[in-house]
Amino acid sequence: MRKMSDSSNKSIIKAVIELIQDSITIVKNQLELAKQNIAYSAKKFGKGLGFWITAFLLLNLALFFILISLAFGLSEFGLSNWLSFLVVALIMFVLALLFIIFGFSSFKKMKSLDEITGTKTKRD
Repeated sequence: MRKMSDSSNKSIIKAVIELIQDSITIVKNQLELAKQNIAYSAKKFGKGLGFWITAFLLLNLALFFILISLAFGLSEFGLSNWLSFLVVALIMFVLALLFIIFGFSSFKKMKSLDEITGTKTKRD
């Protein structure tokens, strides 16, 4: 069996050290790229969410004016103002109750992770 010389040992050690340093550099660069991608996506998501919230608020304001118009429209048909606003409020109350019922029924239909995967998890 042939012995390796000191110079070939040193060159192998040097190559391994360079390989480790290059691997560390690649990992650092990949982490930096991932951070930049996450920051970019978060910025775009935040901007889109801001537009959605603005649209939601404007729709709520529009609904408010539509309901006031409905109440005044009912008063034009002969109902007193307080009664027409009460009718609109009762309609809104009934709609809210229906949405609550639909929400609860939707929650009841949800399956746990155990039911979806067919496994059992241990709970303390």
